[in-house]
Amino acid sequence: MKTPPSALADLQATWNNLCDLDRGRAVYAIQQNGTSIRELAREINCSESLLRHLLIAIQAPVEDRLLAREGKITTNELVRRVRAAGVRRTTKQHEAREFERTQASVSGSKAICAWLVEEHISGGYGEQIVCEAQRQLADAEQTNRLPNEPAPADMPVDEIIRRCKPASPANDAANLVARFGCWLAGWTYFAITDSDVRYRAFEFALDAQFKR
Repeated sequence: MKTPPSALADLQATWNNLCDLDRGRAVYAIQQNGTSIRELAREINCSESLLRHLLIAIQAPVEDRLLAREGKITTNELVRRVRAAGVRRTTKQHEAREFERTQASVSGSKAICAWLVEEHISGGYGEQIVCEAQRQLADAEQTNRLPNEPAPADMPVDEIIRRCKPASPANDAANLVARFGCWLAGWTYFAITDSDVRYRAFEFALDAQFKR
């Protein structure tokens, strides 16, 4: 819906008598009706940056806007507080995501360690197998040989592990490391889809194997 000409005319007529918050509210209302910031800036003869500044200011908390209306803080201070709050919110979101990824890495590491135990792999061989899996995944990524299709979202990890099991048996120690490294690389690629989470899970698993 396009902004009615009367709304623009009213804003042009009252612009100089409005406080910044009321200007911001009027700009927001007109923008919501389909007028771009560029068009509006041209119509009321001001800069686009000023209008964007006002649109940020009206996002401030109620208590801060009341202080601004009372003249106790400036519009610039309102904008600074809104931006600072945005930085804090972004930081908290980043920290929350990082915590979730760390927890996922720990969980992935536990799954790797449990799998090694179930396959009766000792700590010494466990280290070699984890390192081999990392090497194989890194090589596959560099040569664009990683699978394109993900595992079904509802497939249990145990089923992913079973389907990724290599067919050939391990006849000696070298073959054992290569075979189980291939197996581990395969099932962790499908079960731990975030490469950074998977890398950290390998690192945690290596530490655990070293301590066995």
